[in-house]
Amino acid sequence: PAILDILETDGIDARLPEDTASAELLNQYRAWFGLGGTSSNLGYEVRWLLGDPKSNRWVEFCEDASNLVWYDAMPQPEAFTSFRMDAIPTQHSVPSCAWQLSRKKRKGSFDREKATLAGLSQEERKMLSEGVDVERNTGKVFEASQFRGPSRPAISMVVSGDTAEQSIQPVAPVTVLIHEATFLDNASEKADAHLHSTASGAARTAMKCNAQHLILTHFSARLRDVQEALSEAKEVLGSSCGLESANDGDRVRIDEDGHATFLKASASGWVQHNLSHH
Repeated sequence: PAILDILETDGIDARLPEDTASAELLNQYRAWFGLGGTSSNLGYEVRWLLGDPKSNRWVEFCEDASNLVWYDAMPQPEAFTSFRMDAIPTQHSVPSCAWQLSRKKRKGSFDREKATLAGLSQEERKMLSEGVDVERNTGKVFEASQFRGPSRPAISMVVSGDTAEQSIQPVAPVTVLIHEATFLDNASEKADAHLHSTASGAARTAMKCNAQHLILTHFSARLRDVQEALSEAKEVLGSSCGLESANDGDRVRIDEDGHATFLKASASGWVQHNLSHH
């Protein structure tokens, strides 16, 4: 927030206090701009934003980083029509956030074949597809709901970043939570001191978020066997939540019906695993 205050008061060329950390994002942004990290230099659009998830205050560096535009909510990618992205405050030793990518519940697909077999005209099919019932002069009624497949559930994925446990307050139901699990229970005091999470702490966060699936990642280099982390998380979760561990290169896929699939990276590609409940 202090950096945002300085930018709002002094503008894009504002000088930062001498004790500002070199890792401060604004310093990094300016370095990237100097290296040509702008839309005109790269040949495709890049949007650079700074924000505070707690106050939902955001600023965008526009016109190749020569102008500032302020927002009272995080702007969404222009290509997003059914999805949205939210920054969720988390708790760590430096400013941090989780990211939630979500899509609201949607109507089922319109059954064009059923409408055609019913002998409906193009105009009647259009009305039904827009949710309007069709009534003919004969009194026969075609209900729009009868020409829709099952509704598609709301889906979302949350990626935590570094954080203490149970600090995530999702803005939508969570299909998959990808959460750091730096430590095991025998290092819980260290996790608390450094505002990281244990595997069991990640599991408690998943339960608090009502997540359908939990994927553990960001393990300490001291962890010899990831099964130890999975076992400690499983003790908390029981059979309430799907559970997996992930490393660099792994993928997660959520389909239209909300089914989650985990793709484990291997030397020959990806091996598919269903995120089943343990």
